Amino acid sequence: MDKNILVIEDDVTSCLLIKQVLGKANFFVDIAKDSIEGWEKATQKKYDLFIVDLNLPFGENGFEFVSRIRTNSQYKNTPIVAITAYIGIFDKDECLKKGFNYYVAKPFDIKYFANLVKDIFQQK
Repeated sequence: MDKNILVIEDDVTSCLLIKQVLGKANFFVDIAKDSIEGWEKATQKKYDLFIVDLNLPFGENGFEFVSRIRTNSQYKNTPIVAITAYIGIFDKDECLKKGFNYYVAKPFDIKYFANLVKDIFQQK
């Protein structure tokens, strides 16, 4: 699939795993370590999907980033997946209300995650 995905995640291990698995599924994956770098990349290249950690270290957190990206007309309807290790703090309903389309708790099964991304693009 010729789809561009931006992963905004500060955990290097998670980034490498996601990039490897989605790359094997023929997706083009870029990585941003925080919301500042994510915003820069999103304004320089068109992405078909965002995967955003909720607890980012610098700049905006995941919720703030999604709120801002939704104001950009080219990303108003772009699917966004929330990923978080803070299951009790950030719940699925809150994520969906604040602009995310999908919610995945870490640690996640990588096959499930790859299938979720494939399913997202089959729905579009």
